[in-house]
Amino acid sequence: MITKMAELQCLSLYLLIFTLNIGIKIMKTLIKTGLVAPFILATGMANAALVQNFGDVTTIGFDYVQSYNNPPTATFDDQYEFQLSSLVNMDGLLGNILQTVGQVDELRIDNMVVDFYADNAGSWVLADSWNVAAGQDLIYHEVLGAGSYFINIAGDVTGEIGGTYDLTGVTSAVPEPSTYALMLGGLGLVGFMTARRRKENLA
Repeated sequence: MITKMAELQCLSLYLLIFTLNIGIKIMKTLIKTGLVAPFILATGMANAALVQNFGDVTTIGFDYVQSYNNPPTATFDDQYEFQLSSLVNMDGLLGNILQTVGQVDELRIDNMVVDFYADNAGSWVLADSWNVAAGQDLIYHEVLGAGSYFINIAGDVTGEIGGTYDLTGVTSAVPEPSTYALMLGGLGLVGFMTARRRKENLA
């Protein structure tokens, strides 16, 4: 009886040790997976590419802020597409934000290149290109007809925390030729009246 009891206890102890070993192996596997997964994710995000379509911005324009962490993002190449349904003036601002605390650049983007493309019969044609240094603003003005356009922004995230930029486009209607004619006529009338008053004052 004692022998059978001892055998059962030994068997139970063996099963317990066996189960613990399996559990430890599973836990080690999970820990390794947990450590490897973020590394794979960070490696995969080292080069980021954002594609954003603002849709028709003829009357509403656009305003978009994009931020990247460093790590995992080292470089980025972003595209912003938009459409116009009529002729407009577009006044915009792209701010390459530089935030420095003490001697450390917490937010910084270097080697920023901004390319502006227009759709020409189904093909993208480069219309303009700018280099924007860290901490600088790009102010642009374009007269754009109905059609599709996209802005490509690329750069290197070198800030201690990351990098951020702000892209804004404000649209306004282009005056009709008749409006210009009325304005010129009005200016001419004002000039005539001013000259007449001067003559009267001299007399």
